[in-house]
Formats: sequence, structure tokens, C-alpha cells
Amino acid sequence: MIGWLLFLAAFAGVYVRIALKAALQLSVMDYRFRRIIPLSYVSQLSELVIIGADALVVVRRNPVEILAMIAVMGTAAWCGAWTSMWLHRRFS
Repeated sequence: MIGWLLFLAAFAGVYVRIALKAALQLSVMDYRFRRIIPLSYVSQLSELVIIGADALVVVRRNPVEILAMIAVMGTAAWCGAWTSMWLHRRFS
């Protein structure tokens, strides 16, 4: 049960982190200074979730779980980037 929660936490953490990172980069490109500070802090908060989930999977030393974590995090990364780009295009 805990294994699935780790993967879910990693997916959510990476998804939010990448979406915020993309939003932060788009805000810099558009000179939207007011968005940069809050996006930076929330982005780092999501980074802590990712580090915690990764550490717990690596400590367990199961190669299948490590590969699954890589797949989950990669999927969350492209989903987060696409979401941020879509929201930026739609609402900017």
C-alpha cells in the first residue's frame, strides 16, 4: 500500500513542479514580475515531496520500483509541461 502512495506522491510532486517551473519560465518571458516570487516558493515546496518519495524508493533498493519511479516521474513531467503551456496559451 505504501508503495502506491509513494508513486502517487512522486507523480503529484513532479507534475506540480514541472507545471510551476514552466509557468515560472513563461512568466519571466512575459515580464510578469508579480508571479515569479510565489511560483518560486511553491515550486520548491513540491521539490521536497519529490525528494522524499525518491529517497524512500531508493532506500528500498528494488530495481523494479526504481524503474517504475523513473517512468512515473517522466510521465508526470511531460503532463505538467503540457498543462502549463495549455493554461498559458488559454489565459494569457
